[in-house]
Amino acid sequence: MIDFSGTLAKHREAVKTLFEELDHPFFKERGFAGTEEELRGVFREVNKKIRMKENKQGDFTLEVAKALGLDVSEEDAVKKEREFDRRYVEIIEAVEGAVEGLRKLLKVDDLVLLTNGACRRVIPAVEKLGFEGFFKQIICLGGTGKTKSHGELFRKLRRMGAWVIIGDNPKKDGIAERYGITFIDVRVGWPTAVRLVKGLRKDKRLKA
Repeated sequence: MIDFSGTLAKHREAVKTLFEELDHPFFKERGFAGTEEELRGVFREVNKKIRMKENKQGDFTLEVAKALGLDVSEEDAVKKEREFDRRYVEIIEAVEGAVEGLRKLLKVDDLVLLTNGACRRVIPAVEKLGFEGFFKQIICLGGTGKTKSHGELFRKLRRMGAWVIIGDNPKKDGIAERYGITFIDVRVGWPTAVRLVKGLRKDKRLKA
């Protein structure tokens, strides 16, 4: 399995840019008088809550507006998030070595993309970055009310044959290890991550 944000795509950089160019101006125009950092704090708190329940496009913006005591219509909230998705796909960049890494891993086993993101944004980004065709399955948890923190997900994937996950977050992706799935931190670099996966596969075959 492969994570998306920070593993394949420079997600944080894109989100930071869009926060400054789209999110902050949107709420400022509607009466928010605080700093960018204060708004980021509200975003983090709302995100923690909203990702634990089913939600649709526009809900995040509406919840932020509610927390700020601002009046934002559902139409404006949906429009703003659609623009965010469009520009996200427009500016997102691939992590160095990701495409070549996927090409090599495809020779080892089938690949599954597992992300906490929403498919409406992730799938177009996958296509834009040249990752289309590498994955047998794409699992998007955004909007479902579930995240990687739900252990039952990894338990199910383990039963389906998952044996390794490459990601950039030990606290999220690393949870897989509790269920018998090895976590490899992509921050060692894609070439090293690929070597580790190949070595792990070889060990499993020797033990079989």
